[in-house]
Amino acid sequence: MKTIKLENKINLIIFPIAPYNFDKTVCDPSHFPAPIEIWEPGKFWKTMRFKNKILGIKLKDVGTIDKPEIKLTIFSKSKLSKNFIQELIRDLNFRYDLNEDLSEFYKKFKSDSLFRNIFKRMKGAHGRSLESLYEIIIISIVLQNATIKRTIQMMNNLLNRYGQKVSFNNKEIYLIWSPLKLAKVNEQELKNLKVGYRAKMFIKISKQFVKGDISEYKLRKIPLEQVKKELLKLYGIGPASLDSLLAVLRKEQSIRTISPWEQRIYSKLLFNKKLVSSNRILKELKRRYRTWSVFAGYLLFEDLFWRHKEKNIPWLKNEIRY
Repeated sequence: MKTIKLENKINLIIFPIAPYNFDKTVCDPSHFPAPIEIWEPGKFWKTMRFKNKILGIKLKDVGTIDKPEIKLTIFSKSKLSKNFIQELIRDLNFRYDLNEDLSEFYKKFKSDSLFRNIFKRMKGAHGRSLESLYEIIIISIVLQNATIKRTIQMMNNLLNRYGQKVSFNNKEIYLIWSPLKLAKVNEQELKNLKVGYRAKMFIKISKQFVKGDISEYKLRKIPLEQVKKELLKLYGIGPASLDSLLAVLRKEQSIRTISPWEQRIYSKLLFNKKLVSSNRILKELKRRYRTWSVFAGYLLFEDLFWRHKEKNIPWLKNEIRY
């Protein structure tokens, strides 16, 4: 596989709305490790495809949580137009949640028994959707019914076969394939990469994106109920997947579904019990956090996985099955 080298670069400073915690936003310790991004304290590198151009993005924290500033370096193969850069920055604002004002959330729940301590560790953490909608769906499929070890194996097999290596700023990172590439693949060829039943899903969803049945940018602009209808047209997307995709598109609503692995973790976090019914968990999240229940649940998980990253939590390690 030939590596694409991105040597043209432009530097900019961007100013997120405070509070904004750089590391607790760009780094997600709950995700399985994959060679599609690199994080170091205060720095983050990622590949992306925008308007059919392959780009390398470097973010560097040069501010504070209460006065945030980020140095953005955009790497490309050729010079980028001013209009392209402006559109890209709008997209990055969305993906890295730079313009979301969370001060109401912090004010409203500063006395909450769970969040009192979480805010000390996670103040300024924002949601994000660093991958495209297509890429998020692919990653979600890889994660289905698999241990972390198995997930890593499948993703690496797929990236080695269909991904693109990109070199910039002395880093080499994979870019996930375009829908067109998998839409043309034979199902058996995919199965040979040990992805099992997922092969059919990869191909069908890729074809739907190629045909234009779904557009991430259109979905961002239309009402919630219409977004739901469009997403449910995608092959294999059900209620549980729908909720996670709505969050990616910032079409958040009161939390509606709890997956089995989330159920076990919420049981421990909210009730300190091994297993509590999903209905009871949903009621408790809605009672405590109402319209903020999706974001509150997200922060509960992020804080837990950050604590696990810094000091092993045995019961969580058993749940995520490394």
